[in-house]
Amino acid sequence: MSRQYMRKPDVEALENAASTIQREEQKLEEATFSGGPAAKAKSFADRVSDAYDEPHMTTASKQNMKPSPQAVDDAARCIQREESKLYGGGPMPGGPASTAQSFAAKVNREENQQ
Repeated sequence: MSRQYMRKPDVEALENAASTIQREEQKLEEATFSGGPAAKAKSFADRVSDAYDEPHMTTASKQNMKPSPQAVDDAARCIQREESKLYGGGPMPGGPASTAQSFAAKVNREENQQ
């Protein structure tokens, strides 16, 4: 099975979502705690970022890659799960999880049109 990659904007979106979760966790908890939602989201974003920064890939090939629908779906679910833990319920309207879900739906629509 070939490895699927995400484009730089996709990686940045995950990193931004992780930062948002971290900020919100700090507001509620006064500090980010080890193993909490922010740590998990950051770890996930770091793994995706590391995969993006594969040394054998040229900049041009990275820019031309399509996001992996499976990776985007996994990220959206991860962000939704962590946001639900953080807020004790479903995702907030306009929060990181709804943004991630919207992006995942867009990626899937583009994939299905091909």
